[in-house]
Amino acid sequence: YQDGGAAQANRREELRVTKDRGVSWVVRTPPGASAADPAPITDITVDPSNRDVVYVTRSRRAGQAGGRVYRSTDAGRTWDDVTGPDPDMQAPAYVTAVDPRDGSVYLGNETGVW
Repeated sequence: YQDGGAAQANRREELRVTKDRGVSWVVRTPPGASAADPAPITDITVDPSNRDVVYVTRSRRAGQAGGRVYRSTDAGRTWDDVTGPDPDMQAPAYVTAVDPRDGSVYLGNETGVW
């Protein structure tokens, strides 16, 4: 995803960010996975009103607890787990979207849109 010079690249296990249109890249991977306990990145969403606000989803296979949603407000330097009241979502977290009108964030997974 590219927006005003900030890009997010998803290699499923790693997130890289550039602010110079791809001349240099910095690893800014959110927490939530390890080699022993993989949880691949399933989506990256950049807030259309602020390119430094980024949402990333991580998921395990269907039926395994552990779908997570992370938010960064500083282009991935730090991350907050914003998954919500169910810390171990039973359904994979697939995709997020930010409403440009009011900043609402939506999560889509196998059970619906939240």
